[in-house]
Amino acid sequence: MKLKVIEKNAKYITCSILSGGRLGSHKSINVVGVKLNIPYVSNSDREDLRYACNNGGEYLIIPEISSKIDVIAVKQLLKKYEREDLQVICKIQNKFVVKELEDILSICDGVILDRKKLSADVSLEKLSILQKYVGQLCREHNKVFVVVPEELETSVIVNSILSGVDAISFSNILEPVEKMMEFSDITIATESYAKFDYVLEGIGDNSLTSVMLQSIIDVCNKIDVAAISTYTRNGNVSRIISNLKPRTIIFTLCPTEKVCRSLALNYGVYASCLKSNTFDGDYVKLTSSILELEKGDNILVTGSFPLGSKNDEKINFMEIEEN
Repeated sequence: MKLKVIEKNAKYITCSILSGGRLGSHKSINVVGVKLNIPYVSNSDREDLRYACNNGGEYLIIPEISSKIDVIAVKQLLKKYEREDLQVICKIQNKFVVKELEDILSICDGVILDRKKLSADVSLEKLSILQKYVGQLCREHNKVFVVVPEELETSVIVNSILSGVDAISFSNILEPVEKMMEFSDITIATESYAKFDYVLEGIGDNSLTSVMLQSIIDVCNKIDVAAISTYTRNGNVSRIISNLKPRTIIFTLCPTEKVCRSLALNYGVYASCLKSNTFDGDYVKLTSSILELEKGDNILVTGSFPLGSKNDEKINFMEIEEN
């Protein structure tokens, strides 16, 4: 729906309906081009946050933000409720956020670009350019990048994938399962042809971590690698590798189910909880078994050896000789 304010009062406003539609309860209002001077977190929001913090979960999506201050307000509450580990994903739904995006990315874990909401604030010819800009910033800051398309159009889905998104959300679109499976096939086909060739930024060109992780991507881009296998204590290494969009699965062994779930939005990551009491130390055997790899498949193994060591980081390139 689209409304125009024709009269305002201390307690209410009168609007003229420009584009009609069905209005449900508890719907937000997007005031185009106006930054509202109201507290971001309401009393009701505080109760919702308390409930979320007390009932698990790995991600918190915060909508309708307009500045870094809004994110800080939420993170202060997470600290109060002892859930600073909760990953905060900011929803970009107005042009004000874009101006402060770099500052916002410094304190959040990722963003969701809501094309439908943004189209009311940004002209259509600039929307795709803005999406590419946001994707580039997320990559530079090693943050998750998700897009919500305004409609289920093949071109929108394909262009989003080619712009380097980690995920596409259809939260505002209701379609039959068959239709969603069709778009899943389009996604898989597009990713098979995509060539990202991203380079590592922001960590330091000459650091050991930078050189090692960039080498992983270089190998995957030049040699047929069935999987990258890594062990991570907190998910950080897998997030960095994911950010570079290698052309293979990033099989990640995690110490807990919580760490596994925290990687759910990262591109190409297949996380599995490692039970140390049943693991015999054979990375290749475990990876090939879970991923059902075949004889002759190549695996690139990176991580800390022995398992859990902080000082012995290595990269190994291995070929499966037998199942």
